[in-house]
Formats: sequence, C-alpha cells, structure tokens
Amino acid sequence: MKMKAILAGLVMAAVSVVANPSHAHVSVYVAGQSGVAVNAAGATYAVSLAPGHGCSGPRTKANPSGAYDTTSVEVFMPRTSTGTFIFPEVRIVNSPQYRATLKWVADPTNAATKRVSSIVYDRFVLPAVNNGYAARDTMFLSFTVKLPTLSAVSTAGYTLASGSTSGATGVTVYLPTKQYCDVTGLGVGVQAASSTRVALTDTVDPDCVAADTIETQLVDDWTTISNTPSITIGTATTTVFTIAGNAPTAAAAAADYYCKKANFDVSPDRSWTGTFAARVSGTGSAARLVIDVDDKSSMRGHTFTIRDAQGALVAKGRANASGDARITVKGTKVTSGQPLALYFRGRLLGTDAA
Repeated sequence: MKMKAILAGLVMAAVSVVANPSHAHVSVYVAGQSGVAVNAAGATYAVSLAPGHGCSGPRTKANPSGAYDTTSVEVFMPRTSTGTFIFPEVRIVNSPQYRATLKWVADPTNAATKRVSSIVYDRFVLPAVNNGYAARDTMFLSFTVKLPTLSAVSTAGYTLASGSTSGATGVTVYLPTKQYCDVTGLGVGVQAASSTRVALTDTVDPDCVAADTIETQLVDDWTTISNTPSITIGTATTTVFTIAGNAPTAAAAAADYYCKKANFDVSPDRSWTGTFAARVSGTGSAARLVIDVDDKSSMRGHTFTIRDAQGALVAKGRANASGDARITVKGTKVTSGQPLALYFRGRLLGTDAA
C-alpha cells in the first residue's frame, strides 16, 4: 500500500517552472510535466533537472557554436537564511545513465542529524551539439522528495525575501545548480584581461597567448538572479512569496573571453570509431598487461582509462598525435581472460578480455 501511495504522487504531480524562461538553461520538472505550480498534498514527487545545453567555450572551425559537452551537474538543496532546509529529506534516484553522489552537512536544527546539502550527477556525457544541431539534447537528473504544502511553508515562519504569505497562491523555491564540462585536452582557453578580444565580425576565437589559461573544466553557474532553476509550490504561480536565503541575489559574473590553444581544433563530438585490445604476457614478476587503443587523430592528447569488471582503475594513458595509445602495466593487476573496459571521460568505449 505504501508503494501505491508513492506512485500515485509521482503520477499526479504537476510541473515546476523556472525563474525566467528566457534564461532557463537548466529546467526543473516534477514527474516529467511542466507549466503549473505543484499543489503538494503530502505525496512523494520525482524532481528532475534537465540541462539545456553544454558550457560556453571557444568557437573553432570544428566547433563553430563554441558549446562543449556537459559531464557533471551539482544541484544544491534549498535553504533559508538561517541554514534551515526547506525540503524534507531527499533521496537520490540512481540510474545507469549517471552516477549520483550526495554531499551532506549537519542539520542546523539538530547537529546529530545529517542532511543532504547537494547532489552531484556525473559519469555521463551530454552532447552539446548533435550532428551539427546545438542545444537540443537533454537528460533527467532526478531525486525524490515529499514536497511541503504551501500551508506548511507559510506557517513555518521563515523570513521572506519578497511577497507575503497572506493571500499567496504559491511559494517559489529555488534550486541553485552548477553545470560542468570536462575539457581536458581540448585546447580550451580563457583569455587574460590583457589579451586582445575577438572582433565582432570574427566567427572563430583567437589562439591563446602566454598570458591566457588553458582549462580542464568549464562551468555554467545557474545560481544568479536571472537563471536559477526553481519550482513553485501551491495552486498558481501568480501571487507568490520567496524565502530569504533561498531567493537568488547574486548578479551574473563578467563574461569570460575564450581562446583556443594554437594549432588545436578539436570537435567536442566524441563518437567512438576506434578499436581496443588487451592481453597479458609473461608470468610471475615478468607478467605484463599490454593495452592497445587505436582511435582517430582528433583524440590526440586525450586520456583513456581502463577499469576491471568491478570498476577499479587498472591503468590510464594518453593518446599520441595519431590518436593511438599503448599502455603497459604489471600484469599482476589483471589475470588472463579477465574482462576490461575502456573509458573516455566516464563514457564506456569498448571492452575486451585480457
């Protein structure tokens, strides 16, 4: 009976909205629907975040839109100005599409109790561009929560950032979010203040100079006034109040200006077309595991990782100018015939038995 009640809540949930649809780069859905406030009545809801596109970076001939694949997202649980959590305890929804890892803090209202402060979703690659078409792929990164009713939030006595609980038809609750893009080995750079900016007529960003910084990670920060994802609890989204500490107050940071590593022009499309082979040679202390990766030249400089069937890291190596890699490690790490898996940026590329 308990399971039936939970499923009913998931099906009946209505949708959340974002603070400003024109800047909504991470959308929030409740039970996969959108458009109206959630009139919670003690049911358990599935809340999902859907990144709308990849991170911004340098425009190149291979990547004219300057969009880079999303590889992780962190969503922070809403809190008041005193640190009190607005939502009851949340639960992670695990999926073969991603890994979900919680971060926790001591509950400010009860130091003996742990509370989920944020959830990190990673080990996925969400394409920023699909067959030349930008910002049209998404995925649901989910958790479940028994959303409080409007009445419960109204009577909780929170300090308000705006609006009034009197006559309110809803309360807007924000979910600060950060979206990350792993650009290790892609030649992605951010210009220094002293560097020459791109001209308005240019369609490709300039090569980096010594003062610029080559990045391994880009971030899109959805925590500012104009773009923090949110849901609205109540019967409507018109007359709402917001809670101090949860309502976004930060202005957007100054825009980065991008550059690319000289003579480096790699597309963010990582479709796997190569081959992967593993073998164990020798015995005892002379045993060696040899791994051969044969990929395209656009993978040059990128690091591959090899894991065993339990997910433990066995080896890693960097592709040469041709996109190939030969990795040799002590064979005592792996027995002959043991299945191995090749990964790039958390994405499974191929398997082979040693």
